[in-house]
Amino acid sequence: MRMKNETALITGSTSGIGKKTAELFLREGCKVMICSRNEDNVNQTLSEFKKEFGDSVIGMVCDVSDPIAIQTLVDKTIDAIGSVRILVANAGVNLSYGPFEYLTSEKAFSLAKTMIEINLLGIINSVASVLPHMIKQGYGRIITLS
Repeated sequence: MRMKNETALITGSTSGIGKKTAELFLREGCKVMICSRNEDNVNQTLSEFKKEFGDSVIGMVCDVSDPIAIQTLVDKTIDAIGSVRILVANAGVNLSYGPFEYLTSEKAFSLAKTMIEINLLGIINSVASVLPHMIKQGYGRIITLS
């Protein structure tokens, strides 16, 4: 994939695979919107990337489990960098249940619900928010990780 002058939205892009993907895209000349649920992580990653990549990177706090928040993120990305030609739906969590005997506890069900909301519904929300824009512009690439 040629990245020069491309535009990308990468969810969960302040650590791990998402952060490395954002860095790779930026190195190849792509404009990138990074995001995370954690404002401190967004600010820290944005500061790191801006030193090397300047205005090619922007960032925003977003909880992908919230359909309104992800739609706002997509809209702001389009306003800031012109389009979303590539979506990397990478946001995800891996929450520990603790010892096996706690699997029937309320905490375990709450953790499972959070993982489903972010790891599954977050991808659905991300794709649903960006797909109409990609169809309208006649181009788009969607990469999902889970």
